[in-house]
Amino acid sequence: IHRVQRWLQCRDKYLDEFLRHDAYGLPERSHCQSPHCSGIANENTEQRAHGAYRCLDCFQPLLCCADCMVRDHRHAPLHRIQKWTDTHWTHCSLHDHELGLVVRLGHSDGTTCAVPHRYDTPITVLHTNGFHQVNVVFCGCATEADDLLKRHQLLRARWFPATLDKPQTAFTFDVLELFHQITSVSGYSAHQYHSALQNLTDNSGTRHVPKRYDDLGHCTRYYRHLQMLKRSGRAHDPAGVSATQNGAMALQCPACPHPDINLPPDWQETAANLWLFTLFLAIDANFRLKLKDRGDSKDPELGSGWAYFVEYAAYLREIAKQPDIIEKSDCDSTHRAIERAHLKSHKGYTVTGVGAVICGRHGLIRANGVGDLQVGERYSNMDYIFLSSIISASVAIIMISYDIACQWSKNIKTRVTSYPIDLAANFFTFILRYVIPKFHLPAHGPKCQCPYSLNYLEGCARLDGEGIERGWAHLGPYSSSHKEKTAANRHDSMDDLFGSWNWRKIKEMGPTMLNKLHTALQGLAKQEAAFTSLSEAASDPQQADWLAMITTWQLDPLHAPNPFQEPEEIQTQSNIRRELDQQEVLERAQGLHIDVNDVSPVQFLERGINLEIEILKFNAKLAEDKPKVDSSLAGVHGERRRALIRRIQAWRQLQLSHMPGIQELTEDEEDLADHSDDVEVPPLSVKLLLPSHLSDSVSAGNSSSDRARFASGSWCTKEEKLRTGHAEAALTSLRRAIRCKIKVYKSKQANVRGIRAGTRAGTVVAQYQQKIIVAADIYRLSYNALNALHPGGEWLESFRPLLPTDCKGPQLQDEDDDQGTSAHRHRQRQLGDGSFVASWIWQPSRFSPRRPNQSDEGDDNIAMRVDWVKAYSRKQRWNEEKLLVVEEMRRILAFYKWKHHWWMQKLDQRGQAPEGVRAGLDAYCHKQAQMWQVMGVQCAELWVGSLRAFNIECPWLVEYVGEEETSVNISDGVGVAPGPVLPSPFEEAVELE
Repeated sequence: IHRVQRWLQCRDKYLDEFLRHDAYGLPERSHCQSPHCSGIANENTEQRAHGAYRCLDCFQPLLCCADCMVRDHRHAPLHRIQKWTDTHWTHCSLHDHELGLVVRLGHSDGTTCAVPHRYDTPITVLHTNGFHQVNVVFCGCATEADDLLKRHQLLRARWFPATLDKPQTAFTFDVLELFHQITSVSGYSAHQYHSALQNLTDNSGTRHVPKRYDDLGHCTRYYRHLQMLKRSGRAHDPAGVSATQNGAMALQCPACPHPDINLPPDWQETAANLWLFTLFLAIDANFRLKLKDRGDSKDPELGSGWAYFVEYAAYLREIAKQPDIIEKSDCDSTHRAIERAHLKSHKGYTVTGVGAVICGRHGLIRANGVGDLQVGERYSNMDYIFLSSIISASVAIIMISYDIACQWSKNIKTRVTSYPIDLAANFFTFILRYVIPKFHLPAHGPKCQCPYSLNYLEGCARLDGEGIERGWAHLGPYSSSHKEKTAANRHDSMDDLFGSWNWRKIKEMGPTMLNKLHTALQGLAKQEAAFTSLSEAASDPQQADWLAMITTWQLDPLHAPNPFQEPEEIQTQSNIRRELDQQEVLERAQGLHIDVNDVSPVQFLERGINLEIEILKFNAKLAEDKPKVDSSLAGVHGERRRALIRRIQAWRQLQLSHMPGIQELTEDEEDLADHSDDVEVPPLSVKLLLPSHLSDSVSAGNSSSDRARFASGSWCTKEEKLRTGHAEAALTSLRRAIRCKIKVYKSKQANVRGIRAGTRAGTVVAQYQQKIIVAADIYRLSYNALNALHPGGEWLESFRPLLPTDCKGPQLQDEDDDQGTSAHRHRQRQLGDGSFVASWIWQPSRFSPRRPNQSDEGDDNIAMRVDWVKAYSRKQRWNEEKLLVVEEMRRILAFYKWKHHWWMQKLDQRGQAPEGVRAGLDAYCHKQAQMWQVMGVQCAELWVGSLRAFNIECPWLVEYVGEEETSVNISDGVGVAPGPVLPSPFEEAVELE
């Protein structure tokens, strides 16, 4: 039975128990039940006071008289009291005239003050259980001036005063801490919290509840700031809080490299291992975190530049000096970030978003790594934020992930020279490497795909570069409330949120790194097996040549020959595109057409055809993977689907300008709706309405066909030429995939023995078969478009309908890789090859004068080379991930140890502080030092089992778990990691590219 069904069976009893609490609790009115009641000694019980009061906040409260209720609550003055009226319970305060409790501050031992200072009216105190009107008597007999201050007496009672002088409102530390914790994990606003406390006090509307919303906002802001100062050790500095340096209150990433903290002394001496100490950074902008224009505000920041935001005044001064240079983009990217780089205005807002720099592998916000964007994602803003974030860095290599890294990095060295020396000097001491995040890279042009790929570049491990997007998702719920604040309050609030985010990441370091280790070892085993299978189909000299090609390319990815890229699909596509571009130059000169948004008709058509192919590939991959509902792989496909829809919608906006009136055919496109809430990821079936998709027949009520109305004859001709190039390119890809499949299959038959090796090789064969299917589908897409545009045209001389039986090798013996057993195939085949007919795809055409079945190194081996180097790179990235995760584990423990000593070194730093303050400072040092020490021990104990199971030697674990725990038995092979493995969506989407 479902748990809800079981509960429904008990619902009536639950309701009765709820109502039982509204009763008096006894059959008749009772005397005071307190064992300390002053009338309990009376022999005549009738003279004892009645138990007319109860407390809602005490556990299993007794029915007490007024005197006992006051006496028992001297140290709990904010409990909620109710009084019995002979018919029901009603609200009653401890501090009203009936009970008359008075809170005496400055004398925690209960002694009477000789010079009491009493307010004429109660003060308002907000606690987690609502609003309270409290009678307070302040101490006036203290000998120290600080002890006489009313705000100090309230603070020592853990009540935060709303004002400095004569406070009439106070907030308990508990109510402020609760709000602090709630807002750190949700978008709960101060107004909502204040309303909830009002409702908790009285939700009937029959009692007056004061409004303290403004005071709550101010005190919450002060409280958060004080907590950040306290936790960053600023209270221990003899120079005072005002001496705080920029970024000193930010939480550092324990897993990132920090020389002199968590790196070995000789970390720079071995060049081969230098990549292990790379600092991975991710840069991005968020345009939801805006700020409305509310005019000039005199509200100051509590600590500008002390945590995550850059120092605001210096930032604005420097940005104002920088010229607004518009650098023309040469990347064919559909990212809005490039458009926003030169956004000119945003009415009604002084801030259009924020730019940020985070730790790329672990997601922690960098100190001084956040800044406001005034008019878009300009390079000057992002340059300053980046430079501020690396001032404290002292590593050798920095890898920067940015969705427009291909453009932003081009002239950055020139731009940096215009910044102050204290900001820019550190920049030139690093080896900088630039990459594009994995989900953003497919939207870039062909030039960016390999040189900025995290899959191919050495030292990237399994970084996806998308960690900053997860941080933005966390901040999304706060955007609506933050845009209403003052600029200073917004910075203080967001600094606190960034700190909460960083601390959450630090707390989760133990299980996070363990999960990464398990995923890395499993991924490495999988990719090593796939690479071994591919290597069996290539000779040793070939592999040596390909490896040398990878090494050369790694040294200069932008200019060296690219081993990951197949040659241009013969020259058909490039020749056709060159011919069409020349034609459009003439048409533009003659005024026959005008480019729309700097996009010519040919570019528009080419983008549409490529989108159609992307839709086909997405649907094929979705059908192949068959992701389970709510799985991480389903999340990957869902994100890819949404990204593809965004590209389609952007192209559709271009289509409305290039093909006026087409919107009447695009209305109510259900496939472009948001399906993020669907249980399953549906395939895409949207029609792009290119000229080949439009009907050539005249429908009822129209004088001409849809094609004649929305696409001119020249457009049809241009699409026909483009489709011809795509058809020939698809045939070329099909033939290469068939050759590679045959080669791998024959190598498997000749060399592979055993079930495990046979399964690995069979997987590679199946992957090539999937490539064959996709290439054939792309060809059929182009063929059908050509047939719709120009049936009976000259293109029929080169292209025919492609049947499944046509997708085979050019020789009789190539049929050995078909499905079925060898004996079955030989029974179906006649002796000799007299009856064998090669598929038409291997015959020459006017686009391919050389016979396609005459394979040379440029066909067979190049295709095999591309797959081999990609498989090699995947294996290398997983191996790097394993090594880097183990190194990060060591760094985390070293950082925790350093942090323990850092706090212990702060003991007795403020020797001139008052005795009570000094005792608190020392106690807090011991508390923090022990916390970091325990965190280190817990991480080591969590990791040691897996490290031992996988035979990974980690001598640095000895001081945490001892010699016996870290000893391992040296043996070959990788076992199954203990504990659950929860791979991220990026790690699950591993495929043969």
